[in-house]
Amino acid sequence: MLINMVKPVVAIFGFKDSGKTRFIEYVVKELTKRGWKVGVIKHVHHGDFQVDIEGKDTWRYLRSGAKAVSAVSDKRLYLNIALEAYPDIYRVIKLIAGEVDVVLMEGFSHILAADNRIKKIIVGENYPISRIEGEILYTLKSDDDYPRALEKLIRLITQ
Repeated sequence: MLINMVKPVVAIFGFKDSGKTRFIEYVVKELTKRGWKVGVIKHVHHGDFQVDIEGKDTWRYLRSGAKAVSAVSDKRLYLNIALEAYPDIYRVIKLIAGEVDVVLMEGFSHILAADNRIKKIIVGENYPISRIEGEILYTLKSDDDYPRALEKLIRLITQ
């Protein structure tokens, strides 16, 4: 598939332990010192992988100053982008919603409490529900409420 490359894209090739990551760290540090924003996309050969763990390549790229770091395998995509402003959460929802059956969001009450399109679950007894607009699927008062809240979510997904 041909795409219009509006920014330079450079692939770094080499065998395992040849120094690819060390070279990329060096380039990221040097380019960011000069004021450029750098993104790194890493291919991961095994399906499941962990990211941002000390010593892992994604962690090393972030520490070296990369603005965007992605890891891609045949089973998983990871994306970490340093932001200059708070993102449009609806764009993030749209990105994720295209890949899953349900999107669960922790927090964001300052944005989503007044959105009637978003269903809500309240955790804890003292949350000020008077500021919530739209449907409250369930109010959890203890861990014993988890199965009933789960049933409500399942109904929402399957309707």
